[in-house]
Amino acid sequence: IIENIKLLNYRNYEYAEQHFSNGINLIIGDNSAGKTNLIESIYTLANTKSFRTPRDNILIKHKADGFYIKGELSINSLKCAAEISYKDKIKILRFNNERVKRLRDYISKILVVLYHFFPSLTTAFIMGIITPHIFGNQFPFADFSTEQNITTEGDISM
Repeated sequence: IIENIKLLNYRNYEYAEQHFSNGINLIIGDNSAGKTNLIESIYTLANTKSFRTPRDNILIKHKADGFYIKGELSINSLKCAAEISYKDKIKILRFNNERVKRLRDYISKILVVLYHFFPSLTTAFIMGIITPHIFGNQFPFADFSTEQNITTEGDISM
């Protein structure tokens, strides 16, 4: 289960941090607020590539020289951290602060399902990190119509 994601120079985000709760998280907001980019960053973190473009340099925020994604996860009750950094056409993967050299060793750690069920609506996605859990009655959400859920301060080194 993804608990937190941090983004640096990813798409429209200079810096963002989003916390998630167990169960269902709804992501809502105005057009161009970054909802799809947030979903894409989770997918990229799990699969090392975007579902929207095969070119990693497209994921870099305009005028930045690279991007960084870090996810804090709970996998079978174990706390884990996954990281991807991309700079100068070099992608570096880390899992629990250890550099991962073989792509298959990284990808096998996090399983993500992305289901795009309304082709005409680009932000209508169902996505989940596959781990055994039961959804509660709460529906927490990230509301991108305001900036209250996006941290704009801080520093993540690449």
